[in-house]
Amino acid sequence: PLPVATESQQTMKENQQTEFKQTWRDEYLKWICGFANAEGGKILIGVNDDGTVCGVSDAKRLIEDIPNKVKNELAIMPHVSRLEKDGLEYIGICITSKTSEEYLNGSKGITKLPKDSQRIPKEISESVRRTYDAIAENPRLTIKELSERLEISDRTIKKHIAYLKKESLIERVGGKTHGHWQVKTLEF
Repeated sequence: PLPVATESQQTMKENQQTEFKQTWRDEYLKWICGFANAEGGKILIGVNDDGTVCGVSDAKRLIEDIPNKVKNELAIMPHVSRLEKDGLEYIGICITSKTSEEYLNGSKGITKLPKDSQRIPKEISESVRRTYDAIAENPRLTIKELSERLEISDRTIKKHIAYLKKESLIERVGGKTHGHWQVKTLEF
C-alpha cells in the first residue's frame, strides 16, 4: 500500500492540469483520458472547487479501485496516492502524458488506439503494481529478493521492471551490486 503523503499548507488551485472533485465517479475516466492525451495532469478526489479539502470516507477502497479501473479501461498505470490535510484524507491521481498512444472517449466508452505499443494484459497489471509497491517500500531490493518476496519468477520481475522503467516510474541509480531503484515521486 502507498504511504500517506501530507499536502503542504499552500492554497490549491485548479488549472489546465489540475482538477478537483468532491467524490469519485467512473465518468472521471474521461478526465484521465484527456490528461493522457495532453500534457498530463492530476485529479484530486475529496477537494472542493475552491481548493479546500472536504475529504473522502473510503480512501482505502479508492486507492485499490481507481488504478484497476484506469488500467482496465485505458491500459495505463496512474500514480494514485492517499493524501492528508488537516486530518482529512483525500486521493491524488497523477496521469502522465502518453505521446505514443492516443485515447478516444467515444459513445461506447473510453478506448485506446495503439501506436507501436501493446496493452498490458489484465492478468499482470496487479502484479506490476505489487512490484512497484515493493520497490517503493525498499529501493535496494534485488530482482531475486523481489521474486522471493512477491512469489513470482525472476523473469516476470524483469518484465515488470522493464515496464516500470518504460513508464518512467522507476530508474536504476548505480550498478547492479551497489545501486538502488529511484522511484519517481509525483507531486500533488
